[in-house]
Amino acid sequence: MEPTDKGYRLSSGREFSANGGLVSIARNADGTFRIREGYDGMILGATGDDYDDYNEPDLDPGERPANWTSDERRELADFMIAQWTAFKAGLKG
Repeated sequence: MEPTDKGYRLSSGREFSANGGLVSIARNADGTFRIREGYDGMILGATGDDYDDYNEPDLDPGERPANWTSDERRELADFMIAQWTAFKAGLKG
């Protein structure tokens, strides 16, 4: 995964926006995950169930980004694990 001017590019070539380079994860009350970018944006397709509650704008199935593959999800998870590991170890730069 490499940074771009607006977010990140996965090794698959998929690019996604991440305002300020920020990516977050949280678990919903029903056990599903939500993946966000910046302070208020969704990374659509990352969990495969994002479209159930996404109505602004109301996208038709043909207009939606394809759901992420398991390899793409794994790549993002590995990247974020590495970020938190470096933070935990007190690494700088």
